[in-house]
Amino acid sequence: IAPRWLGERRQRDLDVELAREWSPATDWQLKEHRIRDGACVMPGTGHLELMTEAVRAVAECGAVTLENVEFLSPLACPDDAARVVHITVRKNREGFLVRVQSSLPGDVDLHDRATHARATARVGGGTDVLGDVAAWRAAAPHEDDPATDQASLVSFGPRWQCIERVAIGDDVVLGELRIPPEFATDLDEHRLHPAMLDMAFGCGIRLMSRQVEEALFVPAGCDEVVAAGRVSPHMLTCVRLRSLDHNTRLGVLDVTLSSPEGIVVAELRGLQLIGVRGDFAAGDGGGVVSEPPAQSRGSRDPIVEPTPRIDAILSRGITGPEGMKGLERALAIGAAQVVVSSMDLHRVAHWLSLPPERPVAAGTSEEAPVGSAGSAHEPRDDVEARLSTIYVDLLGVDAPGIDQDFFELGGHSLLAVRLFARIHKEFGLDLELSNLLTAGTVRKLAAVVREELQLPEPGSEPERSVAANKGQHVVPIQTEGTRPKLFLVHGAGGNVLGFRELSHYFGKDQPVYGLQARGVDGKHAPHETIDEMARSYLAELREVQPHGPYFLGGYSGGGVIAYEMAQQLLQVGEKVAFLGMIDTWCPQLQERPRWSRLMIHLGRLVRRGPFYPFRILRMKLDRRASARRNERLRVEGGVMPQAMRGEDVQFAFERAFERHEVKRYPGRVWLFGSTEQWDMTRYVFDDELGWGLFVEGGVTVVKCPGDHFTMCTEPNVQVLCREYLAAMDVAIAGSGISQA
Repeated sequence: IAPRWLGERRQRDLDVELAREWSPATDWQLKEHRIRDGACVMPGTGHLELMTEAVRAVAECGAVTLENVEFLSPLACPDDAARVVHITVRKNREGFLVRVQSSLPGDVDLHDRATHARATARVGGGTDVLGDVAAWRAAAPHEDDPATDQASLVSFGPRWQCIERVAIGDDVVLGELRIPPEFATDLDEHRLHPAMLDMAFGCGIRLMSRQVEEALFVPAGCDEVVAAGRVSPHMLTCVRLRSLDHNTRLGVLDVTLSSPEGIVVAELRGLQLIGVRGDFAAGDGGGVVSEPPAQSRGSRDPIVEPTPRIDAILSRGITGPEGMKGLERALAIGAAQVVVSSMDLHRVAHWLSLPPERPVAAGTSEEAPVGSAGSAHEPRDDVEARLSTIYVDLLGVDAPGIDQDFFELGGHSLLAVRLFARIHKEFGLDLELSNLLTAGTVRKLAAVVREELQLPEPGSEPERSVAANKGQHVVPIQTEGTRPKLFLVHGAGGNVLGFRELSHYFGKDQPVYGLQARGVDGKHAPHETIDEMARSYLAELREVQPHGPYFLGGYSGGGVIAYEMAQQLLQVGEKVAFLGMIDTWCPQLQERPRWSRLMIHLGRLVRRGPFYPFRILRMKLDRRASARRNERLRVEGGVMPQAMRGEDVQFAFERAFERHEVKRYPGRVWLFGSTEQWDMTRYVFDDELGWGLFVEGGVTVVKCPGDHFTMCTEPNVQVLCREYLAAMDVAIAGSGISQA
């Protein structure tokens, strides 16, 4: 029998639906979980309880396992308004499909529903093996503050005040939870109590929040949720940090909730949390729009806001409420590509003159050519069928054709990591993320998988593998075009996925090749010096282009490597026509005196509170623990897990950066710097980021809107690419190159 709080049960076609009206006035799950100065929001654990209890009611079972859980949008109640929550369960061959949706009271249009969470489910799960409580306590020997780090961002109600004790170790937290006595009767109706489960992994968020400050960590997905038993008043929780990407603020946790004796009640395996800033309850994880930053002194080129002509068509566009409703309708349609617009897209696109062509809008009369992004070819063998299923699960599209590109279907770097984790789980392969740049479709990615597994190609003619003769470092991103080849060196994390966005706005006439680090495959140890990196990269680069003039660039730390590559090319008599660094600071930057650094820290202590120094210490200890863990795995041999490769490469690069000595460079350097300065205490930053002392031909500084990361994302990336191409044009004219 379904708990009464799930609502009325009805059959709707193939779905069993449970629905009722929820509001902060009647439901503590909403009332006691309010974003600071914002709306009440259903916690992610509330969605997990809704889905597991709905499956239990339909399947009439005990234990339930959810797989491939996705949290798509917050279920928020602005101004404490009510929402009707619908939980639908559909039977399939493998188990069940379950999702959580909501609508306004009285709205019966299915297309008006917002989808908040979804998962696949199966009956059973769990284990009879007791959790090793003694090992948990040994791994977390240090007492820590029981208060959750997220309390400054979320107003938690009394049911959430259940953390009794917290201990911490290297990438592990052990917590003791006890529900307040006045709410003990909740457990009669709530097997997976949302407040206790929220605090069960909330204890471990400090492993991430102390490294990524002022961010609200919200669940984005979970590989597997096993709800095997019933929560009791006194519980233990063991949280382990699997990985944390500081750039994307994406962390992965493994959570085990058990009785004090070690009887496991629930497990969250591969729980992905992302740190958001700004108005999360509005459904946007980004920051609040602010005034554009002022131009820094010393920059020689003006800052131009991206695509100003867009202002001329805003009055004819879709309003905010219309856009949200249009998005919900588009998601409900289930088509692979949907465009919602109030204008003729082709005419607008032509007028705005963005360099590359966008995919053809769904519903147009143009017939997609075979092999194009719009092709609807069905999978031809088991490999393509399994990859198509993964694309459907991750991207939320309905039966994508085998020639539709991962990124054009809505994929991004975070989903790319999950894609390759699924490929590892499905095929036992550890592939590089850069494969997506040359093999982004199911057809091409299947060719890579078959080559690795030595499987035959389907059909009469074999598919040429994009992995054939693939080098370790050079990754072709855009090979067509008449302009000189541009070689871009990776940032500190080693991979080159981020260059796809740059290549898009460089246009189809600009060939772009990425240079990725050794170690991104998880099989080889990263280089330990900048000189080694430059030599190794040049050996492959000169197979693509044997002689100059060369056009080199690099993002962040990659600019240092590109600088050294230019030096080595000049030493062998080759010509370097262009060297363009993107927000790269010199290893020999001037350091601040100790008293100056102390004053900066004192100022932050006043602004951020008494726990500021402890967060700094914790961050350093966590980095050391991660470095030791990576080194231990490297010594043990085997393939480095996908989630740890970026960290491993970054630590190696940081060691190389600290040891590197910059030499004088006789040529000219273009430096594309961010308008929002680095927030660091150790170094003194000038507009030239320290390069002026070493570049004899002069440093041309071009300021681009954004910070170190957002300058390379929409919409700021448009400005960066426009300025970068303009600088290349100057270099082309100066070198006397004639374009074919």
